[in-house]
Amino acid sequence: MDQKLEIELLREALTIDDLTGLYTRRAYDFADNLPVHVSIDHVGLHDINEKYGRGIGDWILCRTADVISQHNSHVYRMFSDRYVFQVLSFDAAQMTVNKIKQDLSDVNDELKTDENEHYIVSGIQLYYGIGHSLNAAYESSNRDKQAWKMQSKK
Repeated sequence: MDQKLEIELLREALTIDDLTGLYTRRAYDFADNLPVHVSIDHVGLHDINEKYGRGIGDWILCRTADVISQHNSHVYRMFSDRYVFQVLSFDAAQMTVNKIKQDLSDVNDELKTDENEHYIVSGIQLYYGIGHSLNAAYESSNRDKQAWKMQSKK
């Protein structure tokens, strides 16, 4: 194998997520940043993995990645179920998040669990945060998560 091809394959292995096909955190670290960052993660994915198996959780991760990447080309899977994308303005961020949330709320599929039981995915819920930096977007997302948890306890 020629050296250029080897280098390209290695770069791709380090910057493309195997499960979702999105860019990785490593790719984010080398990318040019846009002014606004959006952080997204799932409501209750850990519980879904525990109850129904990783196959269902992985399907949700991939479906979410597909929807987000339909609305933005600067999408990264940072870790586990945390995605980040970048846009030029807060208005563009909010409009994109609204479209993503709507598309994911319309998901309605019947899947088989690891034990061949049926599981209905009826909408995928997300937490999100918007900020001028990655940390600000993470903090905003964490506040949204805490607010959602408080609301669900009522």
